[in-house]
Amino acid sequence: MLPLDLFRNSTFSTSSVVGVLVNSAFYGFVFVLSLFFQGVQGYSPVQTGLAFLPMTAVLTVGNIIAGRLMAIRGPRMLMIAGQTLAAIGYLSMLRVGADSSYVEIAIPMLLAGSGIALTVPPMTNASLSVVGPAKAGIASAVLNSARQVGGVLGVSLFGFLVRGTTESAFMAGMRTSLVIAAGSLFAGSLASNVWIARPAPPSVPAVAVTPPAE
Repeated sequence: MLPLDLFRNSTFSTSSVVGVLVNSAFYGFVFVLSLFFQGVQGYSPVQTGLAFLPMTAVLTVGNIIAGRLMAIRGPRMLMIAGQTLAAIGYLSMLRVGADSSYVEIAIPMLLAGSGIALTVPPMTNASLSVVGPAKAGIASAVLNSARQVGGVLGVSLFGFLVRGTTESAFMAGMRTSLVIAAGSLFAGSLASNVWIARPAPPSVPAVAVTPPAE
């Protein structure tokens, strides 16, 4: 059912790998943050949900902006910039401690969310643009499956790292998760730079030249 020749195209293959890396970093750390808010900072489930609202809003707006920027810059540059921005957001969260204020946590969350929002629409566009219309549905399914696998891997790995029952053990696992998430996104950014196809230069219409009258 899955034509393996799709993976011969570097843009398609790289988009699928980036899908795994992005979802692993994003959903894995959303899981860790939900545990952090409730287990370390004492938030209720409702307060934890509200704490994610600003990042959710940024994701929504960022997807719209990414769609418009893609027509100007193409998917490759946005994938590079988006993953780099998200990685910086995760790294800036390394200074967060058990007694950090919500603002100290929210700013890195917004950076990470903005980067993810800038990455996903171009990633989808890059994956579908290199296959014919007859295989677009299959390409979309592969990318969605890759992203789902990434989400599962992220939650599993980061959940394992924060399994400690003490606050200090949890925070150590959380910081390790942050480093892994940022490293994954930097790797995805590098892969996008190398293997995502550059947009073709705009074609210049031919201009008919009329010879001068004698």
